[in-house]
Amino acid sequence: MLRHRTRWVILGMAIMVAGVEATAQSKPAGQLVIAVDTAIAPSYLDPAEAPGTAVPFVFLYALLDAVIKALPGN
Repeated sequence: MLRHRTRWVILGMAIMVAGVEATAQSKPAGQLVIAVDTAIAPSYLDPAEAPGTAVPFVFLYALLDAVIKALPGN
């Protein structure tokens, strides 16, 4: 019984995968805005003092992107 069900599951997955069309991703247009409902604490700006929650790391990633990563065309 288990082999019979496994065969049907595998067959169904193969049909689903075959039906999915592969499309090329286009370049994203526009600007991404990240909104976080919190105040910026001074400890958020220092990775060594940042608390272990996700909120400080949003600020740290944004700071790294603004300071380190070069924009296209610059």
